[in-house]
Amino acid sequence: MIWPLNGVKTSGFGSREATEIVTANHRGIDIGGNTGTAIVAAMDGVVTQYSLEGDTAPFFAIAS
Repeated sequence: MIWPLNGVKTSGFGSREATEIVTANHRGIDIGGNTGTAIVAAMDGVVTQYSLEGDTAPFFAIAS
């Protein structure tokens, strides 16, 4: 599997402190990148969610 972008992992799978914005159980990883950084799918799959809303946009969810 390849890394989807050249960035820093800012949050991993599992438990984390819940806030008004994030849940306590994180089902994915967050990777921070600069504006304009190319994003590629790490594996074959279908984009199931996409959003430019929120404080961490863009958001992608890909299911295999």
